[in-house]
Amino acid sequence: MIRGSIVQLKGKCGKPNCACSYDPEKEHIRYYLSVNEGGKTRMIYIPKKRLPEIENGIRAWKTFKEVGKELAEINLAATLQKKR
Repeated sequence: MIRGSIVQLKGKCGKPNCACSYDPEKEHIRYYLSVNEGGKTRMIYIPKKRLPEIENGIRAWKTFKEVGKELAEINLAATLQKKR
């Protein structure tokens, strides 16, 4: 599981002979994992080949949160029912 989100940034690589230096349509796309650590946002570079792995981890975190909420609702309902 990975808690965070993927950010896609477009930009120039800095090489003077690269097409991105003169054609905005050919700027490079980079991916980052944006995570909050202690109230501060941290951006972690993601190599393109690892993108599917990170996306799966983020989906797993979202599923975990949804299941946790459902379980909390079931537990609350059960607690209220026992109280009667």
